[in-house]
Amino acid sequence: QQQTMYMTSQPTSIVGISQQQQLPPTYTMQAPLSTSSSVTSLIPMVTIKQEPQIPMPNTQMRPNSQNFPVQQQQQQQQQQQQQQQQQQQQQQQQQQQQQQQQQQQQQQQQQQQQQQQQQQQQQQQQQQQQQQQQQQIKQELMVPPMPQQQQQIKQDLMAPPTPSQQQQIKQELM
Repeated sequence: QQQTMYMTSQPTSIVGISQQQQLPPTYTMQAPLSTSSSVTSLIPMVTIKQEPQIPMPNTQMRPNSQNFPVQQQQQQQQQQQQQQQQQQQQQQQQQQQQQQQQQQQQQQQQQQQQQQQQQQQQQQQQQQQQQQQQQQIKQELMVPPMPQQQQQIKQDLMAPPTPSQQQQIKQELM
């Protein structure tokens, strides 16, 4: 659908026309774009400025002059289709981002569960340590005093108080 455009801004005379006729204002048209769905780059939006139409002469130089409005409509439709495709691609990207966020949330939940399990394991270890300590205390209480310890206890009871201890006793009595 490639169309050659005559870009003119001054009144010119066309071969084959006896009268001097001013050409219509030039159209600013966008080059036809491919409508394949593999277009991922953002296509710049080009608005087609259509100035008031002056009836175009049907000359041999312009065999397709009457088809210009139709081609413009087709190009507008192509642009709309491309815009829709871009919107769909953006929606797909948003959906993918949402899925990634959900996956991240699931990973965070799994990490929290793992942390909870670790905390439970630590609590169990602490409980086991406490039980072991209690058993050690019981064993120490159950052990009878050694002969050396008995002798020390007897010696402590038999020993007379030292002068400093006597002073302390006197002070406490006073």
